[in-house]
Amino acid sequence: MTTAHTLGHQALFDAWLRLWNGDLSLAADIVPEDFRVHSHMLDGGDSSSVRGADGLVAYIRAARAPFPDLEFAAEVPPLFDGAHLSVR
Repeated sequence: MTTAHTLGHQALFDAWLRLWNGDLSLAADIVPEDFRVHSHMLDGGDSSSVRGADGLVAYIRAARAPFPDLEFAAEVPPLFDGAHLSVR
């Protein structure tokens, strides 16, 4: 499995963006087994059910289903600070 420690920060961000843009095959390579979503869910559900690569793929599929042509892009270059990333 590829992780932030083996990929550079920019490469990891680029893969994350491609994942959200529909290249779901990347999930197994960049999402660790202990991955968890900590977010408010649009349907009011519990985000703790989104776990690991398979859970994230299902979440992304559901989020993209109503908008199949949706494309995410960074408006400004991401800012990296140690293990943290900020992007808009």
